Amino acid sequence: MLYGNPVITGVKNENGKIKEIEGRIDPEFKAEYIFFRKKKKVIASAEVQKDGSFVFQGIDLDNVALATDPVYVKNAKGGIFCYEELPSAE
Repeated sequence: MLYGNPVITGVKNENGKIKEIEGRIDPEFKAEYIFFRKKKKVIASAEVQKDGSFVFQGIDLDNVALATDPVYVKNAKGGIFCYEELPSAE
């Protein structure tokens, strides 16, 4: 089964700094969590809602900017997938 292209965007505050990171994954993928890693250690994670949306809030964005590993997604079956490599529906 193929899934739609994932999207990640930053939401800026009035000073122009990113205050949260949000995005969406095709709900058919049944993602549960999305996370950033640095040297194989999880440094930030967010729960993915049933509609595929997620929001990273209250995280250290400077630390996330230093992430050395790809962003990963865990689905309901326990599989771990690189966010950028999720298959496209196209």
